[in-house]
Order: sequence, then C-alpha cells, then structure tokens
Amino acid sequence: MSETGNSTPLPGDNPIENREGDVLERADLAVTFTRQVLELDASRGATVGVFGPWGSGKTSFVNLARQTFESEGVPVLDFNPWLFSGAEQLVKRFIAELSMELKLRDLEAVGKALEGYGDALSGLSGKTGKDREGTRTAKEVVEAMVGCLFPAGARLRQMSGGDSESHANEDAAEHLKERRVAHEHVLRLYLEGVVSPDLLAFHDAERALDRMTDRVASDEFIRSLEPARWQDVVSNLCELADRFRPEHVEPGIVVVLNLWPDMPERPSGSSVLGNDTRSIVRRTTYRLLHSLEDTAAVEAAVRHILPLVTSLSSKVELVLLVGHREKSEHKLVSETVAYEFENMLRYEIRAAPADGLAEERDPLRALVFAKHCGWPTEEPFEMDDSPKLTFALLRSTRWEAATASSGALSVTFFPALGPETLVDLHGGKEVLETRISDLKAGFDTLKPWLETRRIPLDEAEQLLDMADRYLSGSRPDAD
Repeated sequence: MSETGNSTPLPGDNPIENREGDVLERADLAVTFTRQVLELDASRGATVGVFGPWGSGKTSFVNLARQTFESEGVPVLDFNPWLFSGAEQLVKRFIAELSMELKLRDLEAVGKALEGYGDALSGLSGKTGKDREGTRTAKEVVEAMVGCLFPAGARLRQMSGGDSESHANEDAAEHLKERRVAHEHVLRLYLEGVVSPDLLAFHDAERALDRMTDRVASDEFIRSLEPARWQDVVSNLCELADRFRPEHVEPGIVVVLNLWPDMPERPSGSSVLGNDTRSIVRRTTYRLLHSLEDTAAVEAAVRHILPLVTSLSSKVELVLLVGHREKSEHKLVSETVAYEFENMLRYEIRAAPADGLAEERDPLRALVFAKHCGWPTEEPFEMDDSPKLTFALLRSTRWEAATASSGALSVTFFPALGPETLVDLHGGKEVLETRISDLKAGFDTLKPWLETRRIPLDEAEQLLDMADRYLSGSRPDAD
C-alpha cells in the first residue's frame, strides 16, 4: 500500500468552473454555442436548453459558456426553480434574484423597477392591490412584468377582438407547437411542473399525427387513451393542419370517422360553441381533405375512404361535407360525383337492418338523408317497426342546434330533429304514435339491450315521457 503522502487523489464528480479544468476539450464548443445564442432574435422571447443524461456534463458546459457571456457583458442569473414550491413562491424569488443581479450590473433603475413585483405577485389570486408606490394595481404590475420578461406573451394579452384576436390566436398556436414559454400551457409547465390537459391533448395529437400514415397504428394509439380524451386529441389535430401531407388524408379520415361513434359526448353546456363531437369530427375531416391539391384528388380520396368507414352516420357526415346540399356542403367534389356518393349511400342505408341502424350514432339523421336525398321515382320509403330503432330515433332528437364560424370554415350544429321530423319519417302521426305505444308496451324486453348500450333506465323512461309530451303538443325545452 502506498503511503498517504505519495497517493494520487481521485478526482471528484464535480462540474468544472473554467477552461483550466476542461480535459474533454468542450470549451470551443461552448464558445460556439454562446455566439449562436447571442445571435438569436429574442425580440419575442427565446428559450435555449442544454440536454443530456445525468452526469454527462451539462453544468460544466454551462459554466464554460458563462465565461463568454460575461466577456460580452451579458448579465447571467443563476436560478434553480426546484428549490421552490408552487408558482407564487417561484415567481416572487425569480423577480427578487433578477432585481439583485441587475443592480450588481449597473442597471439599478431597472432593478428597482422590478424589485416590488415579487411581493405584488405573491398570493395573487384574482384580487387587486397596490404596488410599493401605491400607484398600480397588481394586475397592472403583472402585465408590466410580462411585457418586460416575455414580449411574445405580452402580445397575447393584447387581444381585443377582430384581427388582433385572430393574429394572437395564430401566435398562440405557433408558440404551442414550438413549446415556447410565451404560451400559457408551456409557461405553467415551466413554473409549476404541471402538464395541463390541453398541453397533454396537443402532445397526443402530435403523436397521433406521427402515426397517421399507418391507419391501424394511429387508431390503436388514440384508442389506447382514455375515451374522455379522444375529443380533445382529434380537435387538436386541426391545430397541426400545416403539417398535413397527402399520405395522411385517407388513413386519418378513416380513423377519425370510425372513432366518432364511440366518442363520448360531453354534457350539454360543458363545452363552447363548435366543440361538440360531430363538429370536431367534421372540422378535422375538412382540414385533411382541404390539404389535397384539387377536386380530383378529393374525389379519389373519398372513393377510397367510404368503403373503410364502418358507421353509416359517419358516412353521412362525409358525403354531406364534400357535397352540394344546402347548409351542410363545402363543394369539395363536383356536383355529379356528389350525387353519385349520395345515391350509393342512400341505397346502403335503405338496405341496412333495423337493429343495425339502432346502433348508429345518429340513426335519425341517416334515415332522413336516405329518404330526402332520393329521386321522386323511387319506391316509397317505409320505416321498420323495430322497437330498438324507434327508441334510437327518439334518442336522436336530443341533438342541439346552433351555428358558428371557425376561421374560413363554416361549422354547423344540425338542428334538433323534433316531432315533425319523426312524423314525416314515419309517414304520419298515427304511425309514429303506434310505434311509440308498441315501444312502451314492450319496454321490459328492451332493458337488456339498453344495458348493453349503457343507457340508464331512468334516461330511457324520461325519453318515453318526452315522446308523450311531444305528441301532445308540449315542448320539453319549455320545462
């Protein structure tokens, strides 16, 4: 064993502080990195990261870069967010540290201006207060701070409707794609370490798009998520429309249309206008089709898509979306081809078994399409007397009606189809009354089917009561 005085000490696993300890010769790379950072256009804010596994030398690399920053007179602030719990404490300490650093750098006026922000922000939860000089509300202090530290974020706070709101929304979408802290979801992730549901949905939409050239892989990925999240993931695909490629169109639309029948509908009033599942599916389908070059490409895509769509309700949405029917069309195909698609689908709906139609997402809309998109010379349309289909048709009358606009795309919520539509579909009020009476008389035999459809019995009973009131001339929405 060597004597202590002659032993060679083992180096510690500590980061180096300067070039003298740079045995791996990373100093030149750190200088290049620093020059590139200094050349960035940071007028709208910028975030640069150094990534690597534990122990790979990230801190040593940053220490080497610090020397170049300091030689250029750039203030460097060391701040560790993991030492603080919660956004309020973190922001307060960040402002205090920034103020102190700027004072040390002969920027005392700016440092003093920032000094009071931390206290103003601490405990802020929708209330207003005065800053240290008693001349500003806490809201004004926050807006001033955002303007100084996050210029791009300040732009988002200036939305006042019209073009400014549109541009701000476009900026927000770009910031989210680039994961910039100017976006509120990314900033919250940075400050609190919390992944918001919206940010998670956007991330999942990106992952779905990465798989979209493979229909099976894309469908399996989305269905591996909680069903309650499907709506937000499909909705966020629209935010990625600039990344759509022709090879995404056919598999992507098939996946979205086949997902819709199984997609949970959120309770009425829980989402903003234009965010029901039907509108989201139509909007995403439209964006994908709109990415194709011309009418011929859309027609070819739809011909390939229709045989792969498993739901008649979904096929109706696609055919109406691309066609020329008033209030639901976008005329993405020629009028001749639109009528060809309508005729094929109409015959398919007429030939479908009643129990199969009862399983549809919106059987009433599908049957109305089959009846009213036909030729006058066709055989009269007759409704099957299946109790399951009668119940499913009554349930379809609960769709809400509204119209909205989303950019250049008209988004339509189709009207709630009430008793008049049911009477017309059945060929008369007497026929409809007979079907409802038969349904009520055999309601007990329908209960196992309702259970498999996960329809609560109390909801089914309320629906029958609603049907009675409809037929008696009462309107349920008046209750």
